Amino acid sequence: MLTSRSRSPLPTPLMFALAGLAFAVWNAWDAASVPCLSAGCTLYQTFTINGFSLWWGGAAGFALLAAFALAGQAGKGRLVAGVGLVFDCVLLVVMLMTLPCVACMLAALLLALCYGAFRHAATAPRRMGQGTGKTRISLLLSVWSVFFVMLIGLTLNSASAPWALREAGDEDATVHIFFSPSCSACRQLVSGMPEAEAAKVAWYPVAETEDDLAVILALKKRLAVSSEPMSVAFAASLNASRLSFFDFFSPEILLLRFRLWRNQARVIDSGEGQLPFVEFRGLPQALIRPSGNASSSRPGGMPAQAARPSLQNGGQTSLPDATLPIDLGDAGSCGGQNATPCP
Repeated sequence: MLTSRSRSPLPTPLMFALAGLAFAVWNAWDAASVPCLSAGCTLYQTFTINGFSLWWGGAAGFALLAAFALAGQAGKGRLVAGVGLVFDCVLLVVMLMTLPCVACMLAALLLALCYGAFRHAATAPRRMGQGTGKTRISLLLSVWSVFFVMLIGLTLNSASAPWALREAGDEDATVHIFFSPSCSACRQLVSGMPEAEAAKVAWYPVAETEDDLAVILALKKRLAVSSEPMSVAFAASLNASRLSFFDFFSPEILLLRFRLWRNQARVIDSGEGQLPFVEFRGLPQALIRPSGNASSSRPGGMPAQAARPSLQNGGQTSLPDATLPIDLGDAGSCGGQNATPCP
């Protein structure tokens, strides 16, 4: 009787295996059409080995698991799913060290469910013989679950983008500037930037002190009700009154603190805590000096003079100073691990 039961189709593992098969084929056939909420999908969904997509390998694995489920081979299905789960643990670690991929995580979840369902079916006759319904905790599933939960946290963290003061045009801005009111270099940057250039910048505030929090709140309110230049609104907000003790527990301030923490985390992660922190999207026009002779310019806007290195200083290769119109020496900044904090 136990033998006939073990050879009957296993509906739960079959359901998970067919779902995994369909999802893997979808990714292998047209990865661009698969909705994904993380940047890692671009990195992993098109990954191939000698032109062969790993998604086809996943589809083959899920097809084999579906065949075992139809044949009622719980033990063999558990073994194959277990080997796949070990391999998947390695992939989860790779994603933890690079970028999370939501599509890959969904396939990993279906594989783990397949393994759990096959394991449950394989141990069912033994549990019935012992007269107990208890099942031992799987060490493999436990290790996989730890990696998977860590990856979920990394995914949520990467999906939470920094917060900009101005909503309009931020997504298309080619320059992102992180600044703090208590940073003297930041104050010079905000106050000295022309209005036409400041309108093209996405401004991300960072609060280093509690006084910064009051200034940023005042600046946020001024920009929400007026279209005055950033420099004017910033100068007027520097005189904002300090927040009271009870203000720090208001929902508005708590939300603002969380947003500013996100911005500060971005600065610490990318700029070692130094402010102002400037991100460029593409090649800044300020780095290119237009050539007087259009025919001598190189593709992409680089002058021919910059493209041809000159030999100076005993045969060492160097570029003429005239190719760069701005000084790329020491930049003014505040904070950071090796810099003197601003007053």
